[in-house]
Amino acid sequence: MDRMVPSKGRGINMGNDVLVPISNLRKRFGKVLALNDVSFELKRGEVHALLGENGAGKSTLIKVISGVHTPDEGEMIIKGQKISNYSPKKARSSGVATVFQELSLVNELSVEDNIFLGHEVSVATGALNRTVMRKKVNELLEYVGLNVSTQTKAGSLGSAQQQLVEIAKALSTDPDIIIMDEPTDKLYGDEQKQLYRIIAKLREDGKGIIYISHKLEEILLIADRVTVLRDGKYISTTDTKGATHEQLISMMVGRDIGSLFPKEKVPIGDDVLTVKDLSCGGYLQNINFSVRSGEILGIGGLVGSGRTMLAQSIAGVIKTDAGKVFVDGEEISLKSPKDAIKSRIAYLPEDRKRYGLVLSMSCLDNIILPSIPSFVVNKKELTKNTDGLVSKLSIKTPSLNTYVGNLSGGNQQKVVIAKWLSTKARVFIFDEPTQGIDVGTKAEIYKLMCSLAKEGCCILMISSDMNELLSMSDRVAVMSSGQMVGVLNHDECTPENVLRYAFERSDS
Repeated sequence: MDRMVPSKGRGINMGNDVLVPISNLRKRFGKVLALNDVSFELKRGEVHALLGENGAGKSTLIKVISGVHTPDEGEMIIKGQKISNYSPKKARSSGVATVFQELSLVNELSVEDNIFLGHEVSVATGALNRTVMRKKVNELLEYVGLNVSTQTKAGSLGSAQQQLVEIAKALSTDPDIIIMDEPTDKLYGDEQKQLYRIIAKLREDGKGIIYISHKLEEILLIADRVTVLRDGKYISTTDTKGATHEQLISMMVGRDIGSLFPKEKVPIGDDVLTVKDLSCGGYLQNINFSVRSGEILGIGGLVGSGRTMLAQSIAGVIKTDAGKVFVDGEEISLKSPKDAIKSRIAYLPEDRKRYGLVLSMSCLDNIILPSIPSFVVNKKELTKNTDGLVSKLSIKTPSLNTYVGNLSGGNQQKVVIAKWLSTKARVFIFDEPTQGIDVGTKAEIYKLMCSLAKEGCCILMISSDMNELLSMSDRVAVMSSGQMVGVLNHDECTPENVLRYAFERSDS
């Protein structure tokens, strides 16, 4: 069997052995009913996807199953045992393991210590049994296909390797029920295929997998069934065999979102952003391009090609070695992000939680942060402007004073956008703008990008989603090994042309 993609329905006792039946769950947080009469089941040897927009209740449901939240009403049975007085520790002992979207590794600890953190193996004297632990870790690393030393510090690994360590950590308790929350969010190409191989093996070993993803293609590819939630309510469960994107979107959003990519023809004006002979970090070499008023310039390329480094150099996050940057024909100095803000450049980073937001601050404070002209703040005026932005972007938040870390991923991204709209920027740099965001919110962000283009702004959009890249861009510039190797006009923008340029220098 080809294990690159899990073979559906090939697990043990598929169809009869229900590992997790859940009935009529309700969970309230203050006035918000996060789960409203939700039912769900997971069978042995299946991949059961959870699908829904941000805020639909997916995260709350998996946190109930993993013992993080206690439901207010309803019944949950794990492997034949009715659950009460549930907790993360009890979930683990019941055979439940979770790979959350946010990595939980301790960078300073070794791979071995991370995998056994919280459930170390000891000898009679209380000392750690390193021999047993190391043997088990080596077996787990082999299982997930990760070839690193058990003593390697987690912080020295790449994001894809860290994700594999997270999976190995989850498997270290020999669970029967594995929850994966957006596991391919930061994986691409071969890294995704490696995860699919792991899922195939887990399915064959009779494990039940609850899989959350916003990637419809992925769900149709690897899941056996999909359950859709909307606004905290159960909508339906269907087999993925024969299902289509359109059916899943219809169930998920419950409304017509029109064309997902609402790219409109906008008059293209003069150059707004011009980059000449830019070199950076000993990697970017002699980058030259321009973006015009009303234009969306897509940036394609493989992971590691230099796309994010290019964005960070223009945004003043990292210093350039050589080259010049112009905005509206005027050369600007980019020694810091503050210089970029003064030059009306807005940067929306790929990792919004680490670099785009202060999660411990309110929505209001995050939005006004780059707009504060001095230490004297007219809070009333800024609050009034922020109210308008929240309304314009349809940001779902109980109040402006809600911590931004409590919002869904899609609403967090909207807060980042609102932050930069408040600066009246001319240049917008979007790095993976819809990563980890549901299809409805994606459509809203695409419409916003078109609106910015209509207003005469220019947009630089980095995307690893080929459909997004080709559908939203007026032109596509392709990066490879630190160089801009080609710029494709709209009628030349095909997957084949993008990939041909992307691989032009990457194999050399």
